[in-house]
Amino acid sequence: VEECDDGNMDDTDMCVGACKNAVCGDGFVQAGTETCDDGNMANNDMCTTLCKAPACDDMLLSGTESDVDCGGMCMTKCADGKMCNGGGDCASGYCSMNKCAVAISCQQIKQGNAMAPSGIYTIDPDGGGMGAPLKVYCDMVTDGGGWTMVFKVSSGVAGDANTLWTGAAQNENDETLLNVQKVAKHYVSGYIANYWNKGGVTVTDVRTHVYKAGAIQKFWKFDGKMSTSISWFTNTKLTGSSYMDLPAGPFNFFSILGDGPNNAGRRFFINRNYGGCNVDAGWLVLDTAPDPCAWDTNKNAAAIRILYAAGQTFATWQNAIDNNQLGVGDAYAVFVR
Repeated sequence: VEECDDGNMDDTDMCVGACKNAVCGDGFVQAGTETCDDGNMANNDMCTTLCKAPACDDMLLSGTESDVDCGGMCMTKCADGKMCNGGGDCASGYCSMNKCAVAISCQQIKQGNAMAPSGIYTIDPDGGGMGAPLKVYCDMVTDGGGWTMVFKVSSGVAGDANTLWTGAAQNENDETLLNVQKVAKHYVSGYIANYWNKGGVTVTDVRTHVYKAGAIQKFWKFDGKMSTSISWFTNTKLTGSSYMDLPAGPFNFFSILGDGPNNAGRRFFINRNYGGCNVDAGWLVLDTAPDPCAWDTNKNAAAIRILYAAGQTFATWQNAIDNNQLGVGDAYAVFVR
């Protein structure tokens, strides 16, 4: 029985050569109506059940999408709870048991997606506990990747690095600060006060970096296990650095507070010796007023001043400044993993 008969054998019009009405799925591309017709009712190939190419707004799970109109080929990433094939499908950057979810750390994101790029991610350090998820910057490249930035100060921006580190979260929700560039404000994550080896969260390693124009100039790596947010920054916890003479020392200061007893304003201070301003020598200082020595000011630069030994061993501070050999950073950041 014929459904139609238009007197021709053209399969691209309203009546195909078999005298059947043209329908999507018959294997023939109807001119002016269909853009494709692969003869099946599947959406996960190059022609959907609408007889159109897969699109990210067709309200179908089509093409390479992991869920309806998200993931895969789509620019739109899938929300939490949507299906995924990998972290790249998810807005959170993390896919667990084929569903998008919020990871507990940058390291978990990296473990789930080895190709995850450095950038801004959402993490929930206590894994759905009382704490709210955090937007953070993840370094996915350095030293195996998976590093969560919890602190960043920028040179020339007023403040005291110790007060910032030990105080409340600051500018935590400002995503413009979630990078390794010098910016106009300091960044302090609530992770430091709320999650540092507590609340079921474990800090295994810590890295600190001095940056210039977004590039690491020097680094220090520490064992974070069993540490507090203060005790990790010490020579006995140091496991690696950019310097040949560390962790051997000797040191007269190696602490976040630095030369607090003398109210010298020298924070995150790794120093070898005093002996008068022309003899003082060390590796790192985040300096602010007061300034007992001329070298503290780095030729009257605005605080915070991020100063470091530019070579592979300690520097005599004043001599390095006089000879234009002092390392001067524009950002200093702390990462945990």
